[in-house]
Amino acid sequence: GAPHRHATCHSWLLDRQLADHLPAGSNILAFQRRFTAFGARPVGDDDVLEFVFHTPPGTADLDRLPQTTTLHRALVRHLRTGGHWRTAHGWTELP
Repeated sequence: GAPHRHATCHSWLLDRQLADHLPAGSNILAFQRRFTAFGARPVGDDDVLEFVFHTPPGTADLDRLPQTTTLHRALVRHLRTGGHWRTAHGWTELP
């Protein structure tokens, strides 16, 4: 068959709000720049908490989550101030 020309990703890692909370040189932001976003951006708070903090959906106690990395602090700070993280879809051309 024909080689694949594109890859897609659906993840909280593509949430453009992360650029407001992480250093410009972060690996997450470099990963985001590889993708063109498309489609809906549903709330993804549970996805973030489960992936980063290994907390089952609906059980996170923000006061008890680790704050050891820039990412940890940014994620929790945003939630504490009433923000929500979003999941997003993106595509990229393959080499």
